[in-house]
Amino acid sequence: MTDTIYYCENCGAEVSEHDVVCPQCGLELMDTESSEAEAFTTVVKTYDTLIDANVAKDILKDEGIESFLSDTNHNTAYPSSLFNETVYLFVMEKDFVKAFEILEAYDKANPGEGFLSSESSESSESL
Repeated sequence: MTDTIYYCENCGAEVSEHDVVCPQCGLELMDTESSEAEAFTTVVKTYDTLIDANVAKDILKDEGIESFLSDTNHNTAYPSSLFNETVYLFVMEKDFVKAFEILEAYDKANPGEGFLSSESSESSESL
């Protein structure tokens, strides 16, 4: 038994290492070991709001990095859900380091503008 959790590269649904197709969207999952490392996604950041997560997703898209968000369809009928939810930003494992560095650089260049600013603004206030 393994504790590793895998996610579909198309929709972000949790998949078993034994699944051939995604149970949620039906995407055929990779079956070769050479492409296995590129087939899995990982969470690069989490955000408190859907708005902040979409900003990060757009930044990565501009840099040529494919990403997607989790749970973007729940509670969308309620405007408050845009401001009060945990949203996961996924990237392919092969893009993780580059994506993380891009988002960190953006945060440092734009302190206090929403996403990732809670950590940096707290530390700057204590100086």
